[in-house]
Amino acid sequence: METTHTLSLPYIIAAQAQKHVTHNEALRMLDALTQIAVASRIVASPPTTPAGGECWLVPDTGAAGEFAGHGGELAVFQDGAFTFLTPKLGWSVYVADEGVQIVLGLNGWQDLVSGSGSGNGGGGVTGQLGLNAAASTTTRLAVGSDNSLFTHDVDGSHRMAINREDTASTASMIWQTGFQADAELGLTGLDDMALKVRSSGGDWANALTVDRETGLATIVAAPHTDNMLINSDMRINQRSFGGGALAGGTFGYDRWKGDASGGTILRNGAGRVELASGSVVQPVETFPAGFDSLVFGVAGLTGGVLRVTVEGTTTDIQPDQPFGFSTFSVTPGVSGSVELSAPSGAVLFDRVSLVAGGQSRMACDRHPDIEFALCVRYFCTSLGEGQVLQDYSGSIGYHMGICYAGGNIASQRISFPRRMRVPPTVSYYAPNSGNPIQSGKWQLLGPQAGYANANSMGVAELTQTAFVLNVVFPSASSGDAYLMCGNWSASAEL
Repeated sequence: METTHTLSLPYIIAAQAQKHVTHNEALRMLDALTQIAVASRIVASPPTTPAGGECWLVPDTGAAGEFAGHGGELAVFQDGAFTFLTPKLGWSVYVADEGVQIVLGLNGWQDLVSGSGSGNGGGGVTGQLGLNAAASTTTRLAVGSDNSLFTHDVDGSHRMAINREDTASTASMIWQTGFQADAELGLTGLDDMALKVRSSGGDWANALTVDRETGLATIVAAPHTDNMLINSDMRINQRSFGGGALAGGTFGYDRWKGDASGGTILRNGAGRVELASGSVVQPVETFPAGFDSLVFGVAGLTGGVLRVTVEGTTTDIQPDQPFGFSTFSVTPGVSGSVELSAPSGAVLFDRVSLVAGGQSRMACDRHPDIEFALCVRYFCTSLGEGQVLQDYSGSIGYHMGICYAGGNIASQRISFPRRMRVPPTVSYYAPNSGNPIQSGKWQLLGPQAGYANANSMGVAELTQTAFVLNVVFPSASSGDAYLMCGNWSASAEL
């Protein structure tokens, strides 16, 4: 045997002349193969002015010049000429222009480690990792196993995070059969959680969505049983509407307003809705995608015909039946409205609903807290129900907040109960604690005796979740703490 098994280093033969030649050749090979680093693995032709000791991994295809015929070999420039060495299974090479460590496996060269350090605690970054499966530039982690386990560490918990760049991107999990996607769960180009399924024909459809604002889950592919009408029995009344006439475009009970000509409506002591005359309307933000038929339903209708108009189509529902229904055609994914009127005299009913699909059914009742949260997305106020939004002549139900003045301006950040549909329009209402009312202006109690009326008010930093109220007072001193008094409302109605 004239060479070593692993590195093929030449042996010095007994009684060999010029032993230094063989010895130096072995040293040159060791110099090239120990701690191997190559300048590149994509250079197909020798550089014009290589430096001594520089090394390249010749590409498998396209090699030219002195590299021709040496694809897949290491080309080392030594003593003014190239020496070519054939890598063996398991050899590890650092590629300088990519900053990666590669190893020769059964399937060729594979990226091993890039960055500084390696392994546990070393700070290294694994470019690709295949565990019994082939990784790639798009699937950087591949695991071939009948089972996988991710377990806790020091704090006893374990959470998996799937991150995306922005709302338009995707963060999801996909279930496959034979490497063909069949279902997907996650954030798929929207902020709402979605479950999608794929038909045998290759078409994708949403099966379930969860609204990020309300937490409400909607089964999309089944009949839409969630009520598109909010406050369908008119029990939520943040504006403290006392019942009676509603002028055109004016909201009374939450989410319900008079139509262009107004209407007269009341929720009576028995919890039933009385529509005496005219019409009331509820704007609908978006008709559900994927459905061009909606079913309107009314429970406990008595007294006369209820006329219902949805997107220009009108129908009459007869009274004295447990439930009355009518089907309407709409354009999916657009906004619209539902109008109720009593053409033949006053009517009473318990509640109404609007659901997607062609089956005559009433929507299920939502929990009152969820119903209130849906209303607050469109309108909210500092006052409780039963307290009318107006300038008060007595000290009743007003909002109070501690603030510090800068000059004669006092500022307070006020948060809405929950995220609103859009940045709302904010209105102010004055209390009265001893001073004559100045309509729409708050009052200030501070180091000076008594209350002072504001000179002016303004909103800054208005978002869907909060606003900053700046109040100018005639005698506020910078750095002093004050108590601001007044009421506010915020409307993001359609």
